[in-house]
Amino acid sequence: MPVVISNLSSAPLLVSLNSGVSLRLSPGKASDAVPDIEVKNNPKIDKLLSQRAISIASESEAKRAEGDVAEAAAEGEGDGRSRTRKKG
Repeated sequence: MPVVISNLSSAPLLVSLNSGVSLRLSPGKASDAVPDIEVKNNPKIDKLLSQRAISIASESEAKRAEGDVAEAAAEGEGDGRSRTRKKG
């Protein structure tokens, strides 16, 4: 089941996934949908969750909140999506 990772902190975060891909999340922004296998048994993600720096929601839950992102984009704040970066 795809999940969406959101940055709850006030600083940009670099989130490493199990495949070696990293997500750069700006403060208050959410990632595109990623497979849940990317976040299961990932100690770095577990640490960010315990620090309440990120939240992980199923894609269906994130779609419900997408209306808020669309409103922010209409106000000129971007589309709320992150860019992926391959670990090199």
